[in-house]
Amino acid sequence: MESAHSPAPRARDAAIRRLRRLTAGISGAAAGAAALLALVSAATVPGHQAASTAATTASGASAQVATTTSSSTPATAPSTTDTAPHAVSGGS
Repeated sequence: MESAHSPAPRARDAAIRRLRRLTAGISGAAAGAAALLALVSAATVPGHQAASTAATTASGASAQVATTTSSSTPATAPSTTDTAPHAVSGGS
């Protein structure tokens, strides 16, 4: 016995096409979002510095070489404390 609410074959095929387009669109958007996230992460992860550049200027008989690096925070010397040295372990 056939159901009274079964969709026509053309309507069913149109719904399947819409569902495929929706699936492809969502997949493309997810891939684009993942690529964007990867680019943002790569740009903001610490540990990468711009390449050092050397500029050479000559004045008279002597030459001066200046190297510059791009860093967001200035380098600081380790601080000394009045506590006894101890080993730290752990972390995962």
